[in-house]
Amino acid sequence: MRQEKLEEACAKYLAGEGNDEERFLFELELSLNDDLKKAYTTFKEIWDNYPVAYENLEYTEPRPSKKRKHFGILPIRVKQISLAFAATIITGLFVFGAFFQDSIKTFRTGEGERLTLQLPDSSTVILNGDSQISYSENFSENRSVNLYGEAYFDITHKKESPFKVLTDDVQIRVLGTRFNVNTKQHLKTVSLETGRVEVLIPENGMNLTLKPNEQIIYNPTSKNIDKTRFEVDEILAWKQETLELRGESIARLLPKINNYYGVKFTCPDTVIAQKALAGTFKGKRINEFIESIEFITGFEIDSIGNREYLIKRNEN
Repeated sequence: MRQEKLEEACAKYLAGEGNDEERFLFELELSLNDDLKKAYTTFKEIWDNYPVAYENLEYTEPRPSKKRKHFGILPIRVKQISLAFAATIITGLFVFGAFFQDSIKTFRTGEGERLTLQLPDSSTVILNGDSQISYSENFSENRSVNLYGEAYFDITHKKESPFKVLTDDVQIRVLGTRFNVNTKQHLKTVSLETGRVEVLIPENGMNLTLKPNEQIIYNPTSKNIDKTRFEVDEILAWKQETLELRGESIARLLPKINNYYGVKFTCPDTVIAQKALAGTFKGKRINEFIESIEFITGFEIDSIGNREYLIKRNEN
């Protein structure tokens, strides 16, 4: 759960918002996510212990407004409480939000970039392009990271302190292992190289265990979950500066190619877009890749802007 969503979820739950299913999912997340638990504890203390018996205060109906008010980074509806109480509690939440934000370490990569991180517990993370990872400064007490995008993990074994990877759609719990998580595409995948991991889908409460060379593919739209075997070399090629294309259509491969090279290929010709493309490309030299693709396919690739390219039929 990303930081903004974490804070908003706490506020909505304390304000009594959401249906039974949404509140149940929040409580389930609360039992698993230590960062959410800490945020909720502080929020609830402010909410419950404000030293005014506000239920006895006179309430004045506010003017109707279609706009949600935002205070700092936390959007919150304050229902039937005095303006003085509202101002005080929101100020408290704002101060806490700023403090909490400062205690988080965040690392980001642009498209085509790679970043190798050494976590405080000596675990290694390789962050793929256009991705982000963050963790609390008290990481030694709570081995938990939040991930957006794709990353490869080599986790130091600590039986008494399981390692957790939290994303918007899936959560992974491990002891010591190597695995890949990709949330960049519509289908979210967790691919295990060695060891053992548990994957939780908070949306439906599913909890699955992976063995080496197994992966889970989750579709957040249809809620469909597939557990399959995978080719390690194909899934993990990116961390070795290698692009593996395994015979899928150009249309399906373009996001992967664009992310790897940090460029933008487009292919408006629907016939060309359905052509299959296969090959292994080592390194990051975009000119060599373009020459290889033109030679393999017979298509033409034109530069149309700053790191933008058009794939089209060869007119010669």
